Amino acid sequence: ASGTNGQTIAATVKLQDGASDLGTAVFTYTLGTWSRTFVNTNTIFADANTMASPYPSMINVSGVGGMLIKAVITLTNISYGPSPADMDVLLVSPNQQDTLVMAHAGGQNAFNNVTLTFDDAASNSLPHYTLIISGTNKPTAYLPVPSFP
Repeated sequence: ASGTNGQTIAATVKLQDGASDLGTAVFTYTLGTWSRTFVNTNTIFADANTMASPYPSMINVSGVGGMLIKAVITLTNISYGPSPADMDVLLVSPNQQDTLVMAHAGGQNAFNNVTLTFDDAASNSLPHYTLIISGTNKPTAYLPVPSFP
């Protein structure tokens, strides 16, 4: 197919069963790929053994027709201690499907001003018991699975 990124095209397929003509089927496709960034710039306060404030922290996503292929999540300037293993992060979609992004990582090693990106395609996971440092990791959850109100 030729066209521009984001252009919709139609593919027409002729269907046959042996010599019998079954008609045609038309499938529409959007050419190329594109990405959108959505941000919540509000500070989230989190202390051990309490819920974050605000809870939940919302990011409104709109104007993205079609099918979501991939989501990459970045948390910036995180400082947490004394026990990062107490920090759990859950991503919930509007239809209530959820993904546990981070749970029980980092042991008892407080960290300051860390930026974490979570991407399924990453080659690393967050450490279970050692210091968490800035970087890109797979969503990482160690047992037990936390519950969220």
